[in-house]
Amino acid sequence: MKDYVFYPISLSKPMNRFGKFSRNTFGKQLGRALPIAAANLVVFFLVGVWHGANMKFIVYGLYHGVLIAMEGLLQPYTRAWDNKWRNLATLRTFLLIQISWYFDRADHLDHAFALMQKTVTDFHITDFWNGTLFLKGANRIGPWFYAILLAGCLILYLVSYYQEKGMHLGEWLCAKPVAVRFMVYLILLYALPALGTLSSSSGGFIYAQF
Repeated sequence: MKDYVFYPISLSKPMNRFGKFSRNTFGKQLGRALPIAAANLVVFFLVGVWHGANMKFIVYGLYHGVLIAMEGLLQPYTRAWDNKWRNLATLRTFLLIQISWYFDRADHLDHAFALMQKTVTDFHITDFWNGTLFLKGANRIGPWFYAILLAGCLILYLVSYYQEKGMHLGEWLCAKPVAVRFMVYLILLYALPALGTLSSSSGGFIYAQF
C-alpha cells in the first residue's frame, strides 16, 4: 500500500497542487500535513475494501484512516501532552483501536452501531464470570482463560514498550546463550497446542480466501 498507493498519490501533480494551496492558505505546517492525511484516507479506504465488499469494512478502513490523518494534523498541538502523559496517550490509542473492532466483528454496519450502544446501555460486569461469555467448543470461560488473556496482554504491552525505547525482542533474544534461546523456543512451541484452539469449530485461516 505504501509503495503502490500512498507514494503515487502523495507525489502526484494534483496532490502537489493541493499541498501548495494548503501551505499558502493554512501555513507551512498544516499545509504539509493535509496532503499526507488525504493520501492516508485513500489508502485506508482501499484497505477496507480489501477486507470485504461490505460497508462495515469500508467504515473500518476509513476509521483508521481518519485516526491517522487526525494524528498527523494535530501532532504539533498534542506532542507536548503526549510526551508528558505518555501512559494516558497509550491508553487513548488503545481505546480508539478497540472501537474499530466493532466494525470488524459485527455482521453489518448497523449491527456495529447496535453493539456500541449495547456496550453502554446494556453492560453487565457479571457477564464475565456467569457463563454468558463462552468460547467456541467450550462450555464456559473460567479463571484460566482470563489468566492467559491478561498474561498475553501484558507480554504484548511490554514488547511494545521496550520497542519504543529502542530495544527489539528478537535482537535481545539472539544475543542470549543457546540454552536460553532453546528454552524460550520450547515454551513457545508448547504454548501453541496447550493454549490455542484446536477444535474444528474455531474455523480456518481468516485470510485464506483473500
